[in-house]
Amino acid sequence: MHRIKSLYLLIIFLGGCTKPLDLPLQDEVEDLAVISCFFTPHKMEVYLNSFHPILQNESLPIETAHLELWHNDTIIAPLTHLNSGVYRYSGAPLSPGLDYEVTVSYNDQVISATDQLPLKKIIPKTAAYSYIEKENGDEYLDINFSFEDSPNTANYYEFLVLNTYYDAQKDSTSISYVADMAVPDAVIDREGDLFFSPASYVFSDAIIDGQNYDMNLRFEFSSISSDIWIPGKYQNNASTYYLIFRSISENYYNFRKSWFKHRSNQSTDNQFNNEIQLLFGGEPSPLFSNTSNDVGIFAGYHEIIIPIEEF
Repeated sequence: MHRIKSLYLLIIFLGGCTKPLDLPLQDEVEDLAVISCFFTPHKMEVYLNSFHPILQNESLPIETAHLELWHNDTIIAPLTHLNSGVYRYSGAPLSPGLDYEVTVSYNDQVISATDQLPLKKIIPKTAAYSYIEKENGDEYLDINFSFEDSPNTANYYEFLVLNTYYDAQKDSTSISYVADMAVPDAVIDREGDLFFSPASYVFSDAIIDGQNYDMNLRFEFSSISSDIWIPGKYQNNASTYYLIFRSISENYYNFRKSWFKHRSNQSTDNQFNNEIQLLFGGEPSPLFSNTSNDVGIFAGYHEIIIPIEEF
């Protein structure tokens, strides 16, 4: 009787708020592609998938497309298909500050996207951590690092704090990341992304243009596991914590900010086996795209990984 009553109430509630959606929930749309590529000077791999029904959880890789890399209307090289919709450029290193275009020929259509590597690779000067005791005996983790922003140009950055644990018996290292920021730096707080629980942090130099800036962060003393184990020691096991710091393009910055909102809106639970989660998700949160004739992201960055020393 209780289940019948609950179902009755749910039907009454939905009767006043449902709206028919003209969506092809079961029809596959195979003539449209999604590009995904973040590239560095030494590595470019493009992931190409086709659209699939909204209730289908698996991706549909495209393995029959023809991809090319261009600069100034001159082809640099075709990309080689590896497997499962992954295409790789394996030519000479790419140059910062130059526009690169990737084109995708598939099913009688041409998709393209353009971006460039940031002109300068910014390397943090220092990075340190310490444990700060709380009144209840628990601890905070304080992370501090400094870097010099390039003046007279708009710059964008991303960083992530890794926590590593080396298991000598397995000869492998567990990789997790530090989240749960308790006290944000003013620059990070200004971005407005913390509400969406991002795993990494992106920011612009809007309020630090050309300065030597000290980033000061306080985290709850915890890490979120990524279930990633790598053989041997990570970065020679020089530290417990590592800073991944990236100089990123504006397209990269805009995509990541849209991704934080989109992922938070979708929830991390299994919606396809939980009808209530699927029903009561948030309003659609569109992802930023810089491709023509389709959707996706093509963006460049520089990366440096440095150990964070205890002080």
